[in-house]
Amino acid sequence: KNTLTQVSKNNFRNAIVEEINKYIAKQYRNGTTNISVAATPSHIVISISCHNINFPNFWGGEWISRWQIDLASHTIAGSVNIHNHYFESGNI
Repeated sequence: KNTLTQVSKNNFRNAIVEEINKYIAKQYRNGTTNISVAATPSHIVISISCHNINFPNFWGGEWISRWQIDLASHTIAGSVNIHNHYFESGNI
């Protein structure tokens, strides 16, 4: 049985957002990353999306991760998708 109240879930969510923002500031280039943290009755879902484009050097890429915290079983599951593209001058 889930014993967290909505207030404690929101406090937990806010603490997660604070820590993710610290992580993002340290690990990602400024202005490239967005996060989403949503609290449902049974889960907290975290999404991190980073888009990094460098046209002068002919490359671009993105990192998209999604993490789900199950509040009943106290488990975390997630996935990471990485897309990158390198191109020659004019060959997009």
